[in-house]
Amino acid sequence: LKRGEDLDDPTAKRAAYEEGLALAEKAVGLDDDNPDAHFAVFGNKGRILLLDGTVPNPISLLSVNRDLERTLQLNPKHSDALAAKGGLYRQLPWTLGGSLALAEECLSKAIDLDPNAVGARIELAATYRDLGKPERCRPLLEKAAEIAEHQGKVRELHEARALLQQVP
Repeated sequence: LKRGEDLDDPTAKRAAYEEGLALAEKAVGLDDDNPDAHFAVFGNKGRILLLDGTVPNPISLLSVNRDLERTLQLNPKHSDALAAKGGLYRQLPWTLGGSLALAEECLSKAIDLDPNAVGARIELAATYRDLGKPERCRPLLEKAAEIAEHQGKVRELHEARALLQQVP
């Protein structure tokens, strides 16, 4: 999953995500009680759907969401899963379960659990923007950019900086 996210070439990304998915599914098969394995299945499946440009529909969401829910069932404090769930709540239309209030709740919890959660900070800033609270965005994005730069997370650094340019 991480390797795919760091690549620019769509073909190489797909290959990395497919390899990650195969490994994650094997890990789940060996230990169905491993929350990280379920999260890896969720993450790789989701990234493949995004690469395909698949429009979210109830069937594809149920398929991907199953492993996210299993992750949180096994570990309710899995910060990456909480951040992903918050991102889904923010990005989905309300007809498919989207909710900015639930997004804010999940993303805030993810940051509380992992102070270095870069992606959760970026998603929470976007949630505040969508809620009409742009004044809450800048501190989150500045911290996200600082952490991303320190950790060498180039994609997240660019994302935080791009969103910073959109907020007052």
